[in-house]
Amino acid sequence: MSLTESTRTGSARGLATGFGASSDRNPGPNVAERSVTLVLCKGRLLGPSLEVLARAGVDVPADIEEDRRVIVPVGDDLRILFSRPDDAPTYVGRGAADLGIVGSDSILEAGADVVELADLGVAACRMAFAGRPGADLSARRLVVASRYANFTRAVLAERGMDAEVLPMRGSVELAVVTGAADVILDLVATGRTLAENGMVILDVVRDISARLIANAAALRTGVPGVLRLANKIMAGTAATGATAAGAVPLGRASA
Repeated sequence: MSLTESTRTGSARGLATGFGASSDRNPGPNVAERSVTLVLCKGRLLGPSLEVLARAGVDVPADIEEDRRVIVPVGDDLRILFSRPDDAPTYVGRGAADLGIVGSDSILEAGADVVELADLGVAACRMAFAGRPGADLSARRLVVASRYANFTRAVLAERGMDAEVLPMRGSVELAVVTGAADVILDLVATGRTLAENGMVILDVVRDISARLIANAAALRTGVPGVLRLANKIMAGTAATGATAAGAVPLGRASA
């Protein structure tokens, strides 16, 4: 996996150009209106994702966070699918969802075939190596605990580090505290959890935030509802000063 761009993640500008970036182009006579499926992630991303939709003018029920259904219809033309963060890119890549609001950490780890349209400017944090003060990242046979095993292996390979990856599912800090690992590679927001466990940031690898992603086929075929919703979200994002990839209107979605 390349660390200079998301694995197998396309360019919004390139795909928009492929099916007609100009807003006065029809997506095609065989493309019909249909319900759009948007995947949102449970957990820390859900609140910020709902704020993004509110800025875009998407009318979501106020009690949707309490809804226990995995797919919730919103009006006649939108379905919201609730997913674990690490599964969300796969649903979009496989076409089970047209669009998704997903953390860039999940995109990097999943390696799914998705198109990243915008950095939504919310849920910002950092992917960083952390460990005890003075821990040496250049040490031989370093053991790195992480919930992001695929991404960690790619980082180690790119840096030429002699290290073993210890895949984890729970609290990665515990691996260092118990001596099971030398360092961790994980998300860091405030750094409070690290400090409470006697750890510090050793090196920041990547800035992480919520991104708008799309299924490549849905963009190439120019499904009107998908393009319309994507442009609404991107316009709401641009109004806050965050960046939309390529800044190209998608098809006739702006209509």
